[in-house]
Amino acid sequence: YEYVDSQPTLEQKEIFIKEYLKHYHTNLSEDKNHVHDPSIDEINQLLYEVEAFTLATHLLWCLWSIVNASKSQIPFGYWEFALCRLEHYMRLKQEILKKDKFGFPQKRKICEVDI
Repeated sequence: YEYVDSQPTLEQKEIFIKEYLKHYHTNLSEDKNHVHDPSIDEINQLLYEVEAFTLATHLLWCLWSIVNASKSQIPFGYWEFALCRLEHYMRLKQEILKKDKFGFPQKRKICEVDI
């Protein structure tokens, strides 16, 4: 169920987000010829939001799989898929808790954070 190799790298995510923000700001601007270069803070903020919502998708698919394990007639490894999604959720959550909003390691220890 894991396709880690097909995940975009951090550099690929940054390139995509930078282009996305350029188009977003161009569409908001009255001057359509003006190209807005997003700041590193804007890019990092959106990367942070992507990580947060990635957590939500892992949890959603985990719950979906648990519900379908007992209801679905389709032969599928629902419990294995749920466990895989939960493991991804827990791993990513720990990674996020270790970083500040700019992606840098936190100065406090992870045990000081309520989980």
